[in-house]
Amino acid sequence: MARILIAEDEQALRFWMSTALRVMGYEIVDTADGRAAWNCLQRDQRFDLVITDVQMPHMNGIELAERISQAHPQLPIMIITAFSEPRSEIVHEGQYPFLIKPTTHQQLIATVKKIIGQPGT
Repeated sequence: MARILIAEDEQALRFWMSTALRVMGYEIVDTADGRAAWNCLQRDQRFDLVITDVQMPHMNGIELAERISQAHPQLPIMIITAFSEPRSEIVHEGQYPFLIKPTTHQQLIATVKKIIGQPGT
């Protein structure tokens, strides 16, 4: 089963994403900020995808993505942002797929499937 780590400080959005992805069959671990996600990843590296918001307390999503890219270069990262036009450091020359908030259930699921495939693959 594919495992996804979510870092999102907005509780309602974190719950919505976690629920939508669990219903599709993904195993989800969710955290409220970048530092908590980084600590989780340090304890358990068995993730197939990290989804991170950009603006979060303690460690923002850009810093989290950069740390993950250095320590775990094969681990895909997806950025969720409220910026209508993502800054260059967010898309980093296309390195990180991204979704603009608010997003739909269909967009979330389609993007995740595009990155890591079906839950059981």
